[in-house]
Amino acid sequence: MLTATEGELLAVLARGARLAPAARAALLAQAAGGQDVDRLPLGERDRLIIRLREAVLGRVVVAQDVCPHCGQTMEFSLDTGELSAPTASEPEPIRVDGYTVRLRVPTGEDVASAAASERPHDALLERAVLEASRNGVVFAPADLPVAVQEALNERIAAVDPLAEISLDLTCLDCAGQWAGLFDPLEFVWQELTEWGRELLHTVHILARAYGWTEPDVLALPPLRRRAYVKLALDG
Repeated sequence: MLTATEGELLAVLARGARLAPAARAALLAQAAGGQDVDRLPLGERDRLIIRLREAVLGRVVVAQDVCPHCGQTMEFSLDTGELSAPTASEPEPIRVDGYTVRLRVPTGEDVASAAASERPHDALLERAVLEASRNGVVFAPADLPVAVQEALNERIAAVDPLAEISLDLTCLDCAGQWAGLFDPLEFVWQELTEWGRELLHTVHILARAYGWTEPDVLALPPLRRRAYVKLALDG
């Protein structure tokens, strides 16, 4: 449920412009009504960001991707209501090639900490792996074989599917197919930034035309705002 007002969202955008991606994600998730968002699994955090987008801009998303086969830019649309998945659950221990690994689903706090490391992947693995052993010998997460690390990534993706959203895309020019990644944070941040610019432009027009303050303008329903903007521009 959206708890932020338009004015509060403008403040979120201004503050987030100076922050790293993980901190931006936390701001957006909080604006959507999330609590203790840094400790949420990534998929749950992204679910909140998607819900914020729906509340402000609706469910239909229009995006672009480049076909890896022919290089053409393709536009596609999706309904964010279709980006549903079960709530992330704690994964069962993984057993691969004699290794037994207990792990947990990474959170926004984990990603923020790992991003500050010189080796982000290893740092995130270090935080996600609770224990790794083989024949009674304990291994550091970074020392696990590639096959085991890949199995860990697959297990995490399975129990927290919204953490990495993959879309099946088909090129309209060459019919090539590929899996495109949809990053809710990056996409929604760009959209809301543009929404914020347009809203401030509306405030600017009405402030000049009628002497209204920003709170005065934001207190008006959007339909009446548009009507006043048209009158101001036509006059």
